[in-house]
Amino acid sequence: MRFSPALAALLGATLAEAQFLISELSFGYAGRISPAENPGHIPNFIVSGQPSMPEILSSKVILTPVAPGNARGAIWSEQPLLHSNWIVDRHAEVKELFASLQSKLALLDQLAAFQQRIVALENEVRNMNSELQQKIAANERAVHGALRTHHMSLTQRVTESVPGHGRLIAVIVGTQVVLVAAYVLYKRKKANSPKKYL
Repeated sequence: MRFSPALAALLGATLAEAQFLISELSFGYAGRISPAENPGHIPNFIVSGQPSMPEILSSKVILTPVAPGNARGAIWSEQPLLHSNWIVDRHAEVKELFASLQSKLALLDQLAAFQQRIVALENEVRNMNSELQQKIAANERAVHGALRTHHMSLTQRVTESVPGHGRLIAVIVGTQVVLVAAYVLYKRKKANSPKKYL
């Protein structure tokens, strides 16, 4: 939440009006009631009392004395009220409220900044997750491709080596046939030869 210009203008107008009314019809808004150069006197105001004058201190005015009796004190403005409506001014309270409002708005701004950071981090995590999944899928495809290529090359090598095995098998079978034929011929020759008797 941002500090809106309309709210700032409204508060500024309120403070400007309050400052105008304070300077015309109020006292004590600047810290001291009685100025240091003229103690016991309130600028633009008349102080009276009977039987004794009200006591003017630095931060307050005592209209009724502690002593019992028929004592009266009064303060009134020397200048007439020139406005059609009169606003009770609470300048210090408004300043405090304005300061607390500004501090709360600053906290809200910080909260909004934190929320923006959280959203940015969520987006970054999502992007990292999708990139990671894409890289894993690409690596998986690369491994499958490499294994398929390796398997095909192994199959091709085995197929190429099979004719060499065929020759070996043919040689083995051929030698066995030759040996069998030689044995058969030997047996026939021996059977047909004259027998020796002792």
